[in-house]
Amino acid sequence: MKKNNLYIALITILTLSLLSGCQSFGPKVTSAPEVLAEFDFSNTENGILLPVMFQDENYKFLLDTGTHETILDDSLKSKLRKQLPFPSKVRLSNGKTAKVVFFHAPDIYLGPFNLKCSPIMGVVDLDSVPGVEQESRQFQGIIGMDFLQKYIVQIDFDQGKVTFFKSKKEFDLFSLFKSKENKHPEWGEPIPLKTKLFSRLRYIKGKLTEDISDEFMIDSGLIGHDELKSSLFDKVPYKLAFESKSENARTNAGLSSNIDSKMIEKFSVGSLEYENRIFETNNKSVLGLWFLACHKVTFDFPNNMLYLKKGKIYNKPYTYNVSIEKIGFVLGLNGEKLWVSKTDPNGLAQRKGIRQNDIIKKIQINEKVLTSFNTVEFLEFISKLPKLQDSIYILTFKRGEEIFTVEFTKQDLGEDAN
Repeated sequence: MKKNNLYIALITILTLSLLSGCQSFGPKVTSAPEVLAEFDFSNTENGILLPVMFQDENYKFLLDTGTHETILDDSLKSKLRKQLPFPSKVRLSNGKTAKVVFFHAPDIYLGPFNLKCSPIMGVVDLDSVPGVEQESRQFQGIIGMDFLQKYIVQIDFDQGKVTFFKSKKEFDLFSLFKSKENKHPEWGEPIPLKTKLFSRLRYIKGKLTEDISDEFMIDSGLIGHDELKSSLFDKVPYKLAFESKSENARTNAGLSSNIDSKMIEKFSVGSLEYENRIFETNNKSVLGLWFLACHKVTFDFPNNMLYLKKGKIYNKPYTYNVSIEKIGFVLGLNGEKLWVSKTDPNGLAQRKGIRQNDIIKKIQINEKVLTSFNTVEFLEFISKLPKLQDSIYILTFKRGEEIFTVEFTKQDLGEDAN
């Protein structure tokens, strides 16, 4: 009798499962997950900064899918309870290390969420992290993957909104036999997310050519050009190769780090294609904030799926920052607009009266004149500058309504060349 009851129970479960599976033959309706919280952010110049409440005071924390743990800046250390007696070190992307000290994790709130994910929390001097300058940093902590991985996180760059949805693990007895359908077409194209052993970070597959692809870490905390690991960097055909002084968050900010860069004519993720993207060489392949900002992005972390929907700036020119060490400034290029995005306080440009945000209308080197700043032509042009030891530079600037020129003689350039 008991055996018959067991058979009946199994048949009932199988029948109900098949009936539920039969529903997939009709119109598929996927209910939207529950919205838990929504936050605004104004721009991404310093990353995606979200409001955090700690001991009745408001702070800004960086949403960073490239960091394992939620961490605090050293400036908040005085607000924490007794330090634990086992400091450690974290390895940075440039190969160096930073000191991490641990405290009993405090209650820190992002809207309705408590960011405390474990009994302890790390504290790092964020000013020591490459690419984070003390005078420009606007965040006092980092929201890492220990917290983010529990939710569906949607970032709408066009609207400047971050939405957290309630996680929903989509799995049933027959899910392994069903076709891999797009369960949320309103979110865009689904791209599988991968994880690696003992890591919370997420990776997606990107194609550089028909025969060359790689797994790229998705890092919303990387502000700058995307990165390609050095073992592939030399193998990939390119539209343009050049060396620059990078403003990338993975390098020391300013005018101090040589970076080999390549403009790749076609890059693809799933069926999405991207033109003329610049990659810098590094020890791993990474797609950062500039890549993500081209889309409406939905991280379905519980189901290991990323959704990408084309945004307003999809495949539109983004800002290229290239430093000219000989003259002592960083030039920003977006479309055909060229301007001075930064000057070296001790450099030649500063002494000549050039200031940040001055717009460049014309560049003349000897008899060569450039007035149209097409991305490829411009990058190719300035990549030759370090080799022009005996040249005279004449630059025409616009500052407000004022138009003025600045000349750099051979004596000027010789003085700063050393």
